[in-house]
Amino acid sequence: MVNVQNLLGPKPDLNRLSQSYQNVAEEVGKFSNLPPFDADNAILNALRQLGDKFDTLDRETGKRFDRLDKKVGNLDKRVDDIDKRVGDIDKKVGDIDKKVDDIRSSVKATDHNGASRAQNAFLTKCSDPLSEFVNPSTNEAIQGFPATSEEIPKMSAAVLNSVLRDLGLALTGDRSQKEIRLRQYIGLTPEPA
Repeated sequence: MVNVQNLLGPKPDLNRLSQSYQNVAEEVGKFSNLPPFDADNAILNALRQLGDKFDTLDRETGKRFDRLDKKVGNLDKRVDDIDKRVGDIDKKVGDIDKKVDDIRSSVKATDHNGASRAQNAFLTKCSDPLSEFVNPSTNEAIQGFPATSEEIPKMSAAVLNSVLRDLGLALTGDRSQKEIRLRQYIGLTPEPA
């Protein structure tokens, strides 16, 4: 026959269990002999101090960032000032380039007109072709410039004034004075030969 007690396994020893509870109760009673445990307060104080340090660090970091922002702002302003100065310099260089180009153009025109004046001085007939002049300011051909000296008296008053103006000559005086002024300027004798 089968022993039912062996099938279910060992049974608890109630005497032993009772003795264990008595031992636990006795040891728990000794907790009152321990000094008070302030771990909770110590942890809270440590956390508060840590929080205060973080707040101080945050304030200091904020101040440093504010100073850095101010320095970056000042640097941005300086860079903007430099950009403006460079822009001003670029403009001045452009102005100088234009003036140099104008001077070159004027020198070329002066050289051209001087050579034309010299060539015109050697003409012997009113029908000989004139060496054309250019505008001294622009170095461009002058509209209406006479092809020969015999065309000068035949020019309309408007064309004569336009040619004188383009050559940078005065528009004062009567027609004969203007013709003499033009003839002398382009290398001819004051009166036609």
